[in-house]
Amino acid sequence: TSFVCQIGHKHNLMTLSKDPVLFAPLTTPSGEAFFWALWKSGAQAVAVLSEGKKWEFNDAFRRLFRLSDLSSNESAAAFFQGENIEMLDKVWRGSINGFETEMKVGSDRIIRIQVVAVASPTPVNQALLLASDVTDSHIFQEELLDRLAELEGKNNELKKNIEAAQQLENFAWVASHDLKEPVRNISSFAHLLEKRYAEQLDEQGREFLGFIRQSVGAMNALIEDLTAFGQVTSNETVIEPVSPSDIFLNQKKQVDKHLTGVDWALELSAELPETILADRQKLGQLVYNLFHNALKFRSLSHSAHISVGYKSTFKDHIFSIKDNGIGISPEFFDRIFQLFKRLHPRQVYAGSGIGLAICKKIVEQHRGRIWVESEPGVGSTFYFSIPQI
Repeated sequence: TSFVCQIGHKHNLMTLSKDPVLFAPLTTPSGEAFFWALWKSGAQAVAVLSEGKKWEFNDAFRRLFRLSDLSSNESAAAFFQGENIEMLDKVWRGSINGFETEMKVGSDRIIRIQVVAVASPTPVNQALLLASDVTDSHIFQEELLDRLAELEGKNNELKKNIEAAQQLENFAWVASHDLKEPVRNISSFAHLLEKRYAEQLDEQGREFLGFIRQSVGAMNALIEDLTAFGQVTSNETVIEPVSPSDIFLNQKKQVDKHLTGVDWALELSAELPETILADRQKLGQLVYNLFHNALKFRSLSHSAHISVGYKSTFKDHIFSIKDNGIGISPEFFDRIFQLFKRLHPRQVYAGSGIGLAICKKIVEQHRGRIWVESEPGVGSTFYFSIPQI
């Protein structure tokens, strides 16, 4: 129900903003002393409406409604109209014990009013009004609803992103298995062509075979990376105590096996913890990929150097892997962790663009995060956090 009623001057308007609500009579201490204490305290806006023209209100009620010239002899209809005056009449008649409603006062305030039947020794029926300003409560509720709507929108967006990521991961898994056989066949037949018909091929034919071999090699590398990404996604993350120092040193040996002839040095911080809780295999793959990435983009003007740092926070173990390579421009900091995103042509730096995406997936499976700081021509520092479970 909505109404506008006039109190005193025409410019002072009140609009009912909520339908009246019936409720049981309030259980309050009895006695005239309690009533007068409530009336005079100033903490509660109180008014008494008598059937007819006479009504009274305390100073707190006057201040709340900013009543400067409303006479106690004016009709209650100057305060209530529409359905609410009917409800008030039912209170006076004893049909209901009371009701609650809200009024919009002016343009910016909302007042909640409770109307309670009062037993009167005289034939004149009376009702007690208790009023309070609930404007802040309404503002908070509206802000909360807006925030909930915003969170719901973000949640829906997150679900879409998760579904898209899951579809991409499923594609990577299927593709890595379904592509192996045809690539293997291409490699085999290219080898047979070279073995049986090499003398019959001219220089251009042998060059074409060379292109085939290079493409097969690149495809095999992509399939291996897709397989690794699929395994990281599908394999369960097994948390156990592991030694970070052992992980870093073991992965240096693995990198040396695959990158023979690369001159590089590894420096470990003395602050490394003895153990952390992590998945041993996945943490090893994370470190291997970061080492391999640092050496892949090393500077050719000096020997490669990688230093591993560590700091502890209240919540996380934070590791850093710093290199002295070619560096990364800031606009590519987010791009490098995305699947298949490359910053350099394949002819310049080989690779599929999956290695750092695997790193991000592993860190997320540990409920951590990964980020990079870098300066082109100086080097890069990759950070990753592991929660202190």
